[in-house]
Amino acid sequence: MNRFFKCLTISAMVLGIGFINFENQVDNSIDSIVVSADDIQDAVVQQNISKMEHINSYSAEFVVDYVAPSRDYNEVVDTLNQIQELSDSICANSTSTYQKIKSIHDYVCETIFYDHVASENTADFNTICLKNVLANHRSICAGYSNFFSALCNAQGIYCVNIRGSAVNNNEVTYENLADDDTVTNHEWTAVWYDEESRWIYVDCTWNSQNHYYAEDDIVQNPLKYQYFDISVEELSKNHKAKIVDYRNFFDAINYFDVSNITDNDTTTTDTQAQTTTSTTSSNAEVTSSSNTVKSIDTAEDTSSRGVLPVLICGTLAICLSKIFSNKK
Repeated sequence: MNRFFKCLTISAMVLGIGFINFENQVDNSIDSIVVSADDIQDAVVQQNISKMEHINSYSAEFVVDYVAPSRDYNEVVDTLNQIQELSDSICANSTSTYQKIKSIHDYVCETIFYDHVASENTADFNTICLKNVLANHRSICAGYSNFFSALCNAQGIYCVNIRGSAVNNNEVTYENLADDDTVTNHEWTAVWYDEESRWIYVDCTWNSQNHYYAEDDIVQNPLKYQYFDISVEELSKNHKAKIVDYRNFFDAINYFDVSNITDNDTTTTDTQAQTTTSTTSSNAEVTSSSNTVKSIDTAEDTSSRGVLPVLICGTLAICLSKIFSNKK
């Protein structure tokens, strides 16, 4: 009998150790499938910083469509002259580069309306080009960013257009923003502020509160400054850069000089297609909490459930065999 109790004691110990190991595996699995919002944001911050170090620069043949896709010489020249005159007028009372940037931002946000009709349909260069924005005062995100960038360009202020993913609580969420395969659904800008050697991030689309739904349904509200000179950390809560472009709009005039046209549109090693089908953006206010955690789907691990019964049954079998052999 002493041997019987001894065997039972060993079995109990094995059972206890098995459950402890199983609990540890469960705890470890929980730790491994939860990624905090801070981790997601850190990944996006690093990508946003990295993309600003790889800026694409394009030839006149690429830029001309952003001015006037008709590629008509007179339209291009007239559009660029309007941009220059308007920019000079906007910045007339500005005494510093920073004031010029802010004045341009304010003008764009106050006078341009987000075109929901174009957003819900297939947008093309006719929607986002400078000629259209000047004439109709409405566009989608790429039109906002082009207009702001061109007005800065006219003042000799270096501004880039950033294409990427922005949270809209539809196909792009706080949980999947850092994923590699998020759709490109937004465009915004960044200005190099030489006086302080830093980037000033600007999203005129999200700061503008003007909406165009139809000719008889137009909404105008005061602009916001939440996405003007926003830090890269704050921006990265809902913006992730994929492609950064420098578009020298005034170089478009050189398109008409045949000697400047080459088979290769870009001066960068990256191959970029001239398309605007992915630049549609939502102008809705982002309201979801950024403290959400991301759960990664994993297959249920059942390996520990098979090992534990085998250990217990094996131990009991050994004990029982010893007991019956002693009785014999």
